[in-house]
Amino acid sequence: SFRPRLIGQYLLTYLFNIIVMEKIHGSNVSIVGTRKDGKFTYQLGSRKRWVGEDENFNNLQALFWDNFRAIRELFTEIAGSKTDCVIRLYGEVYGGQYGTDKVEGAFRTQSEPNYCAKNDFAFFDIAIDGDYMPVLEMIDLLQKHGLKVPPVIFQGSLAEFLKDFKDIENFQSRVSEEFYGLENIDVSGKGAEGVTIRTINPNPGE
Repeated sequence: SFRPRLIGQYLLTYLFNIIVMEKIHGSNVSIVGTRKDGKFTYQLGSRKRWVGEDENFNNLQALFWDNFRAIRELFTEIAGSKTDCVIRLYGEVYGGQYGTDKVEGAFRTQSEPNYCAKNDFAFFDIAIDGDYMPVLEMIDLLQKHGLKVPPVIFQGSLAEFLKDFKDIENFQSRVSEEFYGLENIDVSGKGAEGVTIRTINPNPGE
């Protein structure tokens, strides 16, 4: 996440080649696919625990099954020829309120945002056997399979981004418009949850 006191560190480390994405305000979730002898089994999780098959955690189970074909094809492509591997897909489930509109059965995931009247999810990381996929590869792969990623705000050097992006408090969310063609509703006095800044260097430790 964006932290002004760390600007110096960011500039030194990631001066070039960054991508900035909106930080969606929802509940952290994960979808874990374990492939054994070529066959996947799946587990769903929140930030701290597994979500049971009969548990209704912000409609995560329903979202998983509504998108199961896309998720299965995504995991199959990632696994490739590996008959045994573990793939973790990390994201946010959100929504459940848009102004006075709310889909029957939807959970209002957070009290402030008005992203959409239903629940939905978007994903920001993929790990294969503990190794995280480079962010641009991750974005391309998720979008190829029709799965959402948080709105991309900027791509380039951090110095260029910070030159024009000075007021984080007034940054307006792009989720409603980009995903659903709806106007942004700001009822909290805060335009958006924030942004994440990531290097697009596939080997950030080098």
